[in-house]
Amino acid sequence: MTGVVDTCYTSVMHISARSNSESISNGEWARFIFISGRLCIDFTQTGGETGKRAAWERFHTPSDLADWLAASPLHLREMHVHPNEFKAALSLREAIWRVIEAILQSEAPSAQDVGDINRVAAAPDLPPQLALEGLEQVWGSPTTASAALSLIARDAIDLFSGELRSRIRVCENPNCGLVFVDASRPGQRRWCLMKRCGNMAKTSQYRKKKRQA
Repeated sequence: MTGVVDTCYTSVMHISARSNSESISNGEWARFIFISGRLCIDFTQTGGETGKRAAWERFHTPSDLADWLAASPLHLREMHVHPNEFKAALSLREAIWRVIEAILQSEAPSAQDVGDINRVAAAPDLPPQLALEGLEQVWGSPTTASAALSLIARDAIDLFSGELRSRIRVCENPNCGLVFVDASRPGQRRWCLMKRCGNMAKTSQYRKKKRQA
């Protein structure tokens, strides 16, 4: 069995990815960031095919995906990722991202992207096990990257089909663009992280008022 899992449950299991303070240090992002509140969104924020996402690319080789799986709330350490699994991960990442974009723009996602997510989700996912010591949830062996991708796809389905779909937000910093799920009770979260973009906005506002004084 592998490490303890950060989990919560709805109609299907999804992995909660609480904002990780280690995602940023001295104003700089870490190699991998977990700030969105959902694993499937954090997965998309590892890079991409175009624009800012391409410049942010973190997945260059299968070992990069293995490192992300280890750093993520799944805590899947020492996993070997096959080249075909890596290719599938990149495809899933783009499909999830394009559905997010469609939701943010109040548009219907493409049948191709929904089909790609569904196909990955249809594969067996990681088997949860109850550890005797501490009664904590861990993953049963063997674990594979394909199973982890299935879990990520299922998390995306859970998010996109549920009430939190309407809480998907883009950070209000125009130079940021990171996406998160606003799970706050009032639904008024504005920033990817308060300690980064929120503080930057406060500093900018303070300087503007000081200049006008």
